[in-house]
Amino acid sequence: MPRAEDLGAFLRSRRERVAPQLVGLEPGTRRRVPGLRREELAQLVHVSADYLVRLEQGRVARPSPDILAALARVLLLDDSERRHLFRLGGASEPVDGGGDGTAVRPGLELLVRTLDPTPAVLLSRRLDLLVWNRTAEALLGPFGSERNYARLVFGDPATRALHEDWDEAAHQTVGLLRSAAARHPNDAAMVALVSELQAAYPQAGWMWEAHDVAQKSHGRKRYRHPRVGELTLQYEAVVLADDGDQILTLYTAESGTPDAEHLARLASDATFAV
Repeated sequence: MPRAEDLGAFLRSRRERVAPQLVGLEPGTRRRVPGLRREELAQLVHVSADYLVRLEQGRVARPSPDILAALARVLLLDDSERRHLFRLGGASEPVDGGGDGTAVRPGLELLVRTLDPTPAVLLSRRLDLLVWNRTAEALLGPFGSERNYARLVFGDPATRALHEDWDEAAHQTVGLLRSAAARHPNDAAMVALVSELQAAYPQAGWMWEAHDVAQKSHGRKRYRHPRVGELTLQYEAVVLADDGDQILTLYTAESGTPDAEHLARLASDATFAV
């Protein structure tokens, strides 16, 4: 089904399930359709009835983000439905103002902790270290009072020395911040962090001005670790949109390789240290 027609079908299905009283309308006694009438929805969204007819008939290819946001609000869409609506409409979903992406769900924290001996770390969209397990700290730490990984990458000599490909890691760090800043333009703490990095580290400044963006998904990281020497790990990362774009990253090594042996030694040292 073409995307515009799919959008129209989705809107019709959502409209038909919203009882009038849920949006402040009198239900009346002579309703021939379930849910809201088209005219009622159009009035609540502040568009013409003709426009809504064309939208539901698949004759509007790309409605504006403002109209999509109004439709999502009036139709009482949940987060998943809202994202689906914006995808069908070919628009970028506006980011809500709730939360700063640093609150961690208890289940997510438990997941990170129990993934040991696989290193796992949860970062905020500003790359604040939120949760990590013992092996992750053995690999990337030890973490002291500074809990922002962008500051560590640029300002901490030990973190800088840890990354065999530091320039690549620094570019990715800035790219992640720029991508997050675009999705969260009203994040004052993000603005302050970027300004701080630009002022303190010239490399961060010109990397930011390059306007490169990054999204952490998967790849390879090379480390020169002070305890086990060189090791190369694969990483898989997931951006948790429902949690303010937090980034959950896991690091692994292929079984039977020297890298796996080095990682196992770090895990063992971390367990013994506790």
